[in-house]
Amino acid sequence: MIMHELARKHFEKILSELRCVGAWEECAYYPCHQEHQDCTWCFCPFYPCEDECTGGKWKTTSQGTRIWDCSHCIWIHRSDVAAKLMELLIRFGITSVDDLERELQKRDEMRAAMSDEESMTEEKNKNENKKENKNKKKEGENKCNLLLIFEILKEEMPPNTD
Repeated sequence: MIMHELARKHFEKILSELRCVGAWEECAYYPCHQEHQDCTWCFCPFYPCEDECTGGKWKTTSQGTRIWDCSHCIWIHRSDVAAKLMELLIRFGITSVDDLERELQKRDEMRAAMSDEESMTEEKNKNENKKENKNKKKEGENKCNLLLIFEILKEEMPPNTD
């Protein structure tokens, strides 16, 4: 997935300062989700998270393609979540757009691999598991910190989709 140019510019600003911006009331689109939202993660670093507990869901466009609709997600725009996400990104060493893009690439590769695994037969899965066990040392290189951060955030600050 290639990062949209507007998202890139926003992440460059946020990650260069490594601080939350709060409500950005001067923005022409404010409030895009709700009043008093935190705009630090105007462009969500998890997009598409593919987790409906956030209020997002898959939609089919008029052209027949599927897109992730996060218009009902307010979770990432809560000040407590925005601050915790900044803390976790710093802790995991994701402090530049390049770092974020590498993590997004890892995530997309992991999702593709999981999709491929689901389509394999049970026997092929067993063979793949044997290969994975042989390569335990490489697992640390291939892990996706962004997915881990997402799970930590969900556990510590669950999305409220009421």
